[in-house]
Amino acid sequence: MATAAGDVWAGLFEACTPLLTGWPGAAWKWDGRFEAVESAFPRSAEAVAREKAVALLPSVWTSATVKEAPEAVRALAADTGGLRAGQLLFSAAPVESALPFGLWWPWGDGKTVTLRIGLSGLDAGAPAVVRLVERFGVKR
Repeated sequence: MATAAGDVWAGLFEACTPLLTGWPGAAWKWDGRFEAVESAFPRSAEAVAREKAVALLPSVWTSATVKEAPEAVRALAADTGGLRAGQLLFSAAPVESALPFGLWWPWGDGKTVTLRIGLSGLDAGAPAVVRLVERFGVKR
């Protein structure tokens, strides 16, 4: 994903545009528990939200398939409590030492889903995480 200017992150952050354009959920906010941005959306918008998530994070893992995932994905699944039925973990190719990820977690009410997007392997103060927060228009 490197560009001529040597910015290895540019492609990832540019790829956020389609997800952000017409996002069917609430405003993005910071989730300090997972060091990720998050947005909740109605279950009725699931198809649109999933299409946008897959465009950014094309690999999709379920509780049944995560055992076949690369080690970094399996470790992230374990670190975030494992995947339950109905939950998804989206991922993209690692950038430097970070794994771009999405956590898709339906709520117990059956009406709402939350999508969290982050960069596993980086702490919340890392420059790439700061850029992610800025790209999603989030205040911490």
